[in-house]
Amino acid sequence: METQRTNLLHKTADGLGRFFRRLTWKRRGFILFVVVLTAVLLRPLWQRAETGTSQLFPTDQTYHYESLRALGYATTGGADVNEILHAIGDIEAGDPESWYQGWTALADRKMAEAARYEHDQIGQGNALLSAANYYRTAEFMLYADDARKLETYRQSTAAFYRGLESLAVSHEQMEIPYQDHVLDGIYFPGDMAQHGDTLILMINGYDSIKEETYFTLGQEALARGFSFMSYDGPGQGSAIRENGIPFTPAWGDVNRAVVDEVTTAHPEIRQIVLVGFSMGSILATKAAAVDPRISMLVQYNIMYDFSFTPRESMPASFADRVFTDEPRPAWVSQALGYTMRFSSEQDWAIRHGSWVMGIDDYAEVLNQYRYYEISQDAPEVTAPVLLLVGENDHFVNEELVVTTADSFRQAASITSIIYDAQSGADEHCQVGAMHLWSADLFEWVYANLG
Repeated sequence: METQRTNLLHKTADGLGRFFRRLTWKRRGFILFVVVLTAVLLRPLWQRAETGTSQLFPTDQTYHYESLRALGYATTGGADVNEILHAIGDIEAGDPESWYQGWTALADRKMAEAARYEHDQIGQGNALLSAANYYRTAEFMLYADDARKLETYRQSTAAFYRGLESLAVSHEQMEIPYQDHVLDGIYFPGDMAQHGDTLILMINGYDSIKEETYFTLGQEALARGFSFMSYDGPGQGSAIRENGIPFTPAWGDVNRAVVDEVTTAHPEIRQIVLVGFSMGSILATKAAAVDPRISMLVQYNIMYDFSFTPRESMPASFADRVFTDEPRPAWVSQALGYTMRFSSEQDWAIRHGSWVMGIDDYAEVLNQYRYYEISQDAPEVTAPVLLLVGENDHFVNEELVVTTADSFRQAASITSIIYDAQSGADEHCQVGAMHLWSADLFEWVYANLG
């Protein structure tokens, strides 16, 4: 048996050798380049899986993280624990269709539960909000050209607003004029006997929708008497899904339009705490740098340069081909397309970026990331700054934490909180530890209230 196996290996090696020798040197070089590039680009993901931190999907960081993100909202009214654990047990890691089917089935189940509760409005509302979260999660992995993406998004938002009505949560849907467009916002009034004159304004990131932020921070803010607002800016939520408005790095203009509208509609607002959610931390920093009406700035989770992670994962020579405004050979995007087949994280990130940034070329999608950074913006921020980060964040390393903190040279104060694994808040955006990070945020807000 061993002799047969050895002979088979020899024959395979000989066949590959003959095939390789028949190729031109140019083709040989390209094949070797793709093999090496694939190994290098996937290496950080292999290392991540080997650490054992991806507990829900041990072999896939993206599927683990997004599941934990949805599960974490159990503490703020958007999920129940065991039903999620059962649902993800039937999902195949790295398979977007399996992901969609699993989460949609769970969302449909919650909608059926809500329909049963004719008299218990709280039970109905809780089921609807969970369904909204599950539909959002189901939609997450679908490609932009899949007709089910818009349909599932609409199911999520419809369930969300029905849930708020069932629970009698006071809220106001706002239309925000911005250039030639209208952006959608949602405002929750706080208790004026407490801190209703202070607005917690949250900016989404690369992949969130404004409705999700009710679970992320909105409920915690309202419980403490603060007013809360979120909106879908260009490239986000309804702006990209319903109106096709792509991302822009000029977020100072975007957020200024939002602040103009909300302070006109609610002149009782005296202070604004601007909170960036993931990539939204970059957008929030850009906004705070040009608007003195921002009283405090929170980077929830630290982010300095959106191109950092993909750039660091590539060989320098290849990164130079990607992150440039010079014309690049077609093989650069072809190579990226090839490596995307082996990484659900890379496949989703680039395809999603192509959609929300309105760019077809894969390499150019990544190149646009470099315009989302704060080296010129952070030094202009004068408000107090809070920086939050987990030690196992798969987008940020220790060096970037120092770089980010040092960049806020004119800030009234800088507070950094780094969460370790034992805290449960060690992942990106502290998913799975909603009470902890929000308590730290509000403790800091109380200390800085004017």
